[in-house]
Amino acid sequence: MTTTPVPIKKHQLLDYVSKIDFNDFVEEVRNFRDETESRFDTIDSRFDAVNQRLEGIDIRLSGMDKRFSSIDRRLDTLGENFRIQTGAILDQFKEYMQINREHMQGVEERLMKEIRESR
Repeated sequence: MTTTPVPIKKHQLLDYVSKIDFNDFVEEVRNFRDETESRFDTIDSRFDAVNQRLEGIDIRLSGMDKRFSSIDRRLDTLGENFRIQTGAILDQFKEYMQINREHMQGVEERLMKEIRESR
């Protein structure tokens, strides 16, 4: 069996990578993976810290929300009481005005009667 030599083309020479170069490349990839993993771990720890702060803020805001709800209920109660008291005062005022009008009608009738009698 005889082999005939095949001439090597230029692009085949450029595509060839030595084992040492390949091992260096693999090592670089592993190093890059380790570096990015540590960066992501750092970023994750920062996000965890931010999330803890946000949870604390949420707890404080929910406490404030409860206080505002309590204040809203008190204001609603106060508004309702004011409406009721104002309605009662207006009803009493109308009643007094009606009594005054009736009294003035009686006075007017008496005066008109006295005027007619004096003529």
